Amino acid sequence: LRTAAASGLGGIRDREAFIPLARLAADTSDEIPVRARAALALTQRQDRNGAWEAELPAVLLSLLTDPLADIRGVAAEGLGDVGEAEVVPYLENLRNDEATADFLPVTW
Repeated sequence: LRTAAASGLGGIRDREAFIPLARLAADTSDEIPVRARAALALTQRQDRNGAWEAELPAVLLSLLTDPLADIRGVAAEGLGDVGEAEVVPYLENLRNDEATADFLPVTW
């Protein structure tokens, strides 16, 4: 049910959904599927006013240090999609993380 709720929040293209999704993704006490769905929803949605755009890289960068490789991987993919040059060093650091390396683009 909580995973479905995270998916539902991801479908709401509004600033009101961003904060709960960011909290769910970062909450290491929550279940892995819930956190992964929230992180994925963050990377797939922008609100209709573009308000997530400015905050999304910081949230995803914070998830790169998550203890779970799946969460780090989703964050890495999302940062690659953001396309900001300043995230490249963070993604390069993940190349040594064997559990996350599968998520990085081949061309890196």
